[in-house]
Amino acid sequence: MFIERNSFWYVHCILTQGVVFPALSAAVISWVPLSERARFMSFAVQGASLGTVVAMPLCGLVLNAWGWEAVFYVSGALALLWCVAWWLLVFDTPDQHPRISREEKQYLKENITQKHNEKSSWFTSLPYLGQWVFASVYGTFADTLLKRKKMSLLGVRRLSIAVSHLLPAVSLLALSLAGCNATIAVVVLTIAVSLIGAYSSGFFQSPMDIAPNFAGSLTGLMNAIGSISPIVSTPIAGAVLQNDSTTNGWRVIFWIAALMYTLCSLPYIICFKAQIQPWNNAEKAEVKSAPALIMSNVASSDAEDGEIDMMTKSKQG
Repeated sequence: MFIERNSFWYVHCILTQGVVFPALSAAVISWVPLSERARFMSFAVQGASLGTVVAMPLCGLVLNAWGWEAVFYVSGALALLWCVAWWLLVFDTPDQHPRISREEKQYLKENITQKHNEKSSWFTSLPYLGQWVFASVYGTFADTLLKRKKMSLLGVRRLSIAVSHLLPAVSLLALSLAGCNATIAVVVLTIAVSLIGAYSSGFFQSPMDIAPNFAGSLTGLMNAIGSISPIVSTPIAGAVLQNDSTTNGWRVIFWIAALMYTLCSLPYIICFKAQIQPWNNAEKAEVKSAPALIMSNVASSDAEDGEIDMMTKSKQG
C-alpha cells in the first residue's frame, strides 16, 4: 500500500528531474566555448555529487529536529529557491541576457562557433531514461529471484554489482573504440549508463542487509565516501583533455573509468556478506542487560532474606 500511494510522486520526481541534464547541455552549447567546456561540464555535473555530501548531513539534522516529513519540505523549498535563481539569472543565449557586458558578449560570439542542435539535448537524456527503465525492470527481476528462491540474497547483490559495474566497464572499453562514429557512441553510452541502474538492487541496499538499525547513517556515509571518486576524477579528466582534446584523450578517460569500475566492484563481490552484523543490535543488548541485572540483584536479595528467616526460625526453635 505504501508503494501504491507514493509511486505517483516517485515517478513524478524522476520524470521532472530528467530534464536537468538536457537543459544543461542546451545551455552549454550557447554559453561555453569549446576550449573551456571540459572544465565547465566537470564542475557542473559533479555538483550533484557535492550536493549529496552536503544534503546527507543536512537531512540528518532536519530529521532529528522536525521528523522525516520535514526532510521533504526543506528539500522542496531549497529546490524552489534554486528554480527562482535559475529563472532570473539564466537565459537561452547571450543575446537574450539583459545584464551581460558588451565585452563578454563579444568574447562568446568570437569563441562559440558551434550552433545549437536540439538533437544533442535528446541524446543527452537517452542514457538516463534508459537507466530509469532498466533499474525498474531489473529491480523486479531481482525481487523475483529472491521470492522464488532461485538465488540467495548474497547472490543477488553480487550479480547486481557485476551488472552495474563490470558490464559498464566493458561498455566503456567498447566506447573507446567507437572513434568519431556518433551513432555507435550514443548506443554504447546509453547501454553503459542504463546498466548502472542495477546498483539500486546491489550495494545501495547493503546497509539494510548488514545493519538495518543504522541503515540511514551507513547510506549517508557510503554516499559521502563515494563522492570522493568524482571529485578526484574531475581534475584528472580535465588534465587529460587539456593535454589532448582529441579522441585519444577521451579514450584515456574511458580506460581510467573502466579501471575504476572494475577495481571498486571486486572487493564488494569477493568480501561482502549479506548478513546482519553483531553490532547492529549493540544498543538493544545494552538496554536489555540492565533489567536483567536488576532482576538478578532482586533475586539474590530474596534468597538472602529467605536464608535469614530460616536462621531466625532455627534459633527460636
